[in-house]
Amino acid sequence: MDISRAVFSILFLLIAGLFSVPLSHAVCDPHCQNVSVIGQLTAFEDVSITTSGGNHILIVAIRNGNGTGAITSTITNTSLTWVLDIHRGSNQGWGHDLYCAIVPGAGLQSFRVNTNNGAVGIRILTEEYTSGVTCPASHVAGATGTGTTIDSGGITTSAAALIIAAGATDGDANGDNAGWSAGSGFSIRNPACNTGVEPDQKVCVEDKGIQASGTYNGTFGLVFSDSWDGIVASYNVEVVAPPAYARPAAGYRPPAGQRPVR
Repeated sequence: MDISRAVFSILFLLIAGLFSVPLSHAVCDPHCQNVSVIGQLTAFEDVSITTSGGNHILIVAIRNGNGTGAITSTITNTSLTWVLDIHRGSNQGWGHDLYCAIVPGAGLQSFRVNTNNGAVGIRILTEEYTSGVTCPASHVAGATGTGTTIDSGGITTSAAALIIAAGATDGDANGDNAGWSAGSGFSIRNPACNTGVEPDQKVCVEDKGIQASGTYNGTFGLVFSDSWDGIVASYNVEVVAPPAYARPAAGYRPPAGQRPVR
């Protein structure tokens, strides 16, 4: 093989490898915004968040209930297109939802979370993630149980992704359930579930970025044994395509000044 063609091929492979690496900034960093809103004795709650850039994704986790029946939620009063990725109802009279939306640019974003029959408490965690993450979720799972470990069950991803897990607890037996701990490889970005007061600590969100396909569970540790519901969702990470490669034509010889010295 002509030495110049060999060098060109090697450089192409190196560049393509760089471009095919999933975006490393998909996971929320210290510059991301996150807010928590707690509403008591209300059927709706308004949320505002100032996003830091365009094509970013907002994730909203909601835990709401009235203790008597199944609770569902909707998001209104918004210019964004919200997708309900997963809804789960509890036999203890509360609901657990995970939404996503893509924001067009930096600035103030406002929306209203509504419940279907007047929840006595709405807990909302909103997190912003930088660009490169798609909405809606590609895979979701959920599970309900009792104990000191929340386990959402597993999802199997086929590519690099942002994994979001949300946990919700009943809380009536122990009041505050401060002391949530993240699952293996996850990070809790919004500290309200550990630094706030009841009822803040009935919902918590964690995330992690994964670089390859695999099966992932969303888990949390709890200080007190409690009834819980766990959700996990994966959001695909956009991968930049490598530059097109044009093979040099047969018999091609670079100009004299570009030929390798033999």
